[in-house]
Amino acid sequence: MRSLAESPDSALLTDIEAHAVEIARGAGAMLERDFGSSLKIEYKDEAKRDPVTQVDKEVQAYLKEAILDRFPDHGVVGEEDADEEAEKKLAPDFVWVLDPLDGTVNYLNRYPCFGVSVGVLYRGAPAVGALFILPPEAARGQVLRARLDGGAFLDDLPIHVSS
Repeated sequence: MRSLAESPDSALLTDIEAHAVEIARGAGAMLERDFGSSLKIEYKDEAKRDPVTQVDKEVQAYLKEAILDRFPDHGVVGEEDADEEAEKKLAPDFVWVLDPLDGTVNYLNRYPCFGVSVGVLYRGAPAVGALFILPPEAARGQVLRARLDGGAFLDDLPIHVSS
């Protein structure tokens, strides 16, 4: 169990959360822009069960650049990364974990059930999360977000576990 001395600064976590929400929303806008268009598809495996598109790669590049511009001393690990050298480096206190297009098969099949996942670990433990989703009934994408000791929200509405 963590001691309070090991916990990250609350103001810093709030700043990280705000940035995670901002970039998740920006990445979501990129996905919305290209949804339904023809996409070049590659596969990560020989069985062709794990597709990746140029949108996956573009969104990940956007997220990574936005994170490192704001927090240059943080680490970033993305689903589409093949950077073996980065994996050998010592991990910083904060590591951002990305899935730029969570639901690629749905996206490719024009099924509107996909998202952008942005997680932030502090010394290996979850600290912040932001998930862009595009619910079928919503006029625009929404962001689910949470922060260590800060609650969980759907955009700005607090959400809770049901009783």
